[in-house]
Amino acid sequence: MTMHDAMVLVLQGQPDGLPAPDLRSEIIERGLYSTRNGTPPAVGQIHARVGSYPHLFVRDAGRIRLRRPTDS
Repeated sequence: MTMHDAMVLVLQGQPDGLPAPDLRSEIIERGLYSTRNGTPPAVGQIHARVGSYPHLFVRDAGRIRLRRPTDS
């Protein structure tokens, strides 16, 4: 699973989104993603994915959430 797929999976159950550190913790707790060398993702990597996948994620009031059809 890719990190952005793991992020989507976690955020599907969080309509208001999560702060990046909490999103990271959920990914780690569920064992959804680790880097090639086996370490957990860094918070900076999560922020980078949000920027790389604007069609999937939105930053909203300090939280990361899934993009909604009503978002511009």
